[in-house]
Amino acid sequence: MIDGIKIQLKSEELKQHLLDKVKYHQNKNSFYEDQVNALKSGGIKSEAVTNDPVSSLEQSAKKHKGKAEYFQFLADHLVADEIYQLSENDLTKLEIISYYF
Repeated sequence: MIDGIKIQLKSEELKQHLLDKVKYHQNKNSFYEDQVNALKSGGIKSEAVTNDPVSSLEQSAKKHKGKAEYFQFLADHLVADEIYQLSENDLTKLEIISYYF
């Protein structure tokens, strides 16, 4: 009996994808941190307002840092030489696809 749609990925393929995502999110984190530093060096301070650019960029940096750490943890703990069955939800969470219908 088939239980929904599952995509099979070899652990090596999944690990490479995860490491690519680590690098992507580390780069995005660095980009946003650079933007924060540029704003602060230009005299713009973080303020308690809803449209604060410094806080917004800091949150974006934090989000990407967290994602990089998440993907690194997964990559470090995959079982070698296995086949992973991924659901549509897994594919989205792992950023293999952006969304499903």
